[in-house]
Amino acid sequence: MMVVMMAMLVLLPLALTLLTMVSARFRQTVLFRDLIQQELSARAGLTVAGARLSSAGRLADGEGQSFTVEDVPVPVTVRVERAPDVVLALDGRTLAPGEASSVDVNQVVTDPEGRRVFLYRKLQVYVVESTVPARAPVPGVRLRAVLVRKPDGSLAQIGVKLERGFFERVP
Repeated sequence: MMVVMMAMLVLLPLALTLLTMVSARFRQTVLFRDLIQQELSARAGLTVAGARLSSAGRLADGEGQSFTVEDVPVPVTVRVERAPDVVLALDGRTLAPGEASSVDVNQVVTDPEGRRVFLYRKLQVYVVESTVPARAPVPGVRLRAVLVRKPDGSLAQIGVKLERGFFERVP
């Protein structure tokens, strides 16, 4: 009987240490799952914003709209704003506003491979911010993206930035 008690006293600290390590690992996996879920919800908000811009038409210059996407694992708030239009030259330059107003965006030239292409392209720029609020202990996720509407009406994503943290709520 005494031997069993001594064995239990020796093994108890080891068992408690093992239990602590297992529970810490479990908390880490749950936290990671929640972070991934929030990131996927923010990306879903970006997808919904792109679909709305494709189907609903265009926003006026400087106009913005906000909406909430609820049919994702974590509700996400999305803000879409129209930024000033940008004119790109065939050589990749972005034209200054004064210079952009004086060019003909319908001017067609022949490139070195013999294809007819536009010399200048006017792009509509949209800034999308998809925000998933923080839920303790999981930080919030903010995804910012830039979408451009090409002259043919299609949308292209040209930049994305994902941030994790505890953000202030912007009205």
